[in-house]
Amino acid sequence: MTDNIPFFFLKKLLDTNIFDQSEAINLFEALIDGKLDETQTAVFLTALAFCPENPVFLANAASQVLKRGQKLPSFPHKDAIDTCGTGGDYSSSFNISTTVAFILAACEVPVIKHGNRSSSSNSGSSDVLQFLGIRIDLSPESAEATFKNLGICFCFAPQYYPFLKNLAPIRKKLGFRTIFNQIGPLVNPGGAGCHLLGVSRNSFLDLFANAILAMDKKGIVVCGGGRMDEVVLDAPNELRIIHSGAIYASTLFSSDFGLNPVSMNEIRVNSIEDSAGLIVEILNGRKTPGRDVVLANTAVALLAANKVKNVKDGVELAKFAIDQGKAKEIFEQLKTLGV
Repeated sequence: MTDNIPFFFLKKLLDTNIFDQSEAINLFEALIDGKLDETQTAVFLTALAFCPENPVFLANAASQVLKRGQKLPSFPHKDAIDTCGTGGDYSSSFNISTTVAFILAACEVPVIKHGNRSSSSNSGSSDVLQFLGIRIDLSPESAEATFKNLGICFCFAPQYYPFLKNLAPIRKKLGFRTIFNQIGPLVNPGGAGCHLLGVSRNSFLDLFANAILAMDKKGIVVCGGGRMDEVVLDAPNELRIIHSGAIYASTLFSSDFGLNPVSMNEIRVNSIEDSAGLIVEILNGRKTPGRDVVLANTAVALLAANKVKNVKDGVELAKFAIDQGKAKEIFEQLKTLGV
């Protein structure tokens, strides 16, 4: 790897708008293998930020990260679903996809939830889980045992991809979201074969749908109201459904779920404590606006996992899992493991 390759890559991109896929993936491998210095790393990450959206490169880059990371012993679990989204919507909503994970497991959908600490919200999935008393640092072997026992486990991203830690200070200095923010939702350490993947803008829908397809997986990519990486109930939700080797576009409204509109102000939180409190209220069966948003997101996840034929059926199944206490039971059992 010569010193000037990342600079030549950026210059060619800016001068000609040519994105050399082979050269890019070779540079990416050098990056994650620690072969680029700080300046080269910054140049390459900046170059990628200028690149046109490229789902094949994104899928290949994710595969390279997966190849080098730790994994659950029985990787891949193609029947499992991950609800990890891109984040970056700055909505200050509570941890919706984390709440959904408990309910999916209660609906007998295997869940391997991948997540990290917050970078752009008041509460990342790992932050709130830790606050709620759930271990986020289980070894891959313990996480798999939990998964086999309860049908759900959580994988803390830094534990499975420690080689990316050295890039964190550079990414922070750059001050913009890099390729790694896009890779995160695609590198499930358990090899989950299905995704409910929320994105923060409609322009990301096709990028991630095609990346999931290129990785031979299925799922649903959703953007709520063109602004949020969750299903919302106050605006149209644009979806890309990846199933049987094809991608289908769809739009869902609150009426499609049989639920009333819920405004963003009703699901905003100011802290990890607030988010955790809402999660517990929902699992306890309290009828809140946040519950309806969780029901809608769970319904779409159930549809992605082929557990239901439509989202109204998904809402009813999710309600049953909450109101019969099944979701709370799984939540309480998780708190007792690994303590």
